[in-house]
Amino acid sequence: MLMANHIPPETAEQIICDTLRFLQFQSICDTLRADRNKYIRWLSLSRQMLHPAEFAREITKNLCHCRLDEESYHLMGKWLLAFFRKKDYRVIYPQKIRTDLLHQQHCHCAICNELITDHAELDHIIPWKYVGDELDNNLQLLCFTCNRSKKASPLYQLQMLLRTGKLGHKPLHKSFLSLT
Repeated sequence: MLMANHIPPETAEQIICDTLRFLQFQSICDTLRADRNKYIRWLSLSRQMLHPAEFAREITKNLCHCRLDEESYHLMGKWLLAFFRKKDYRVIYPQKIRTDLLHQQHCHCAICNELITDHAELDHIIPWKYVGDELDNNLQLLCFTCNRSKKASPLYQLQMLLRTGKLGHKPLHKSFLSLT
């Protein structure tokens, strides 16, 4: 399938790893939303833990019964802390953010790689419904079609990879390692 779509194995591996990380994160968030007692317990524990990766290790072990690699614990910890800090309102970003993203993306949609203008849609890479505006480097510009199709699903990027043979966005593991 990879060869038929001219997809380098390392590209496919990266997007599959990113998708699996996000699906694991999504599962944890959905579990916490469904059970208020679990949410309160893990919120309290998140405030006691000294390191986000340590917190991610505990929560994935207890709620998902699985182990991750260290890089995934690091990312998951930051995402989970953002989940617990999420505010109920959206930030209104200045036009400069949109202009800077357009320049960084060389006027191309971050998923399908089609040309876009400064009227492209601002999108949260890790969906807003999970982390709000709490993460740095979590914005990208998408064309109308990709933004409407992506919604809060990580599977759209896999579909686009198979359709286009290209990975249009920066991998999650690189874009979020710089978070503070």
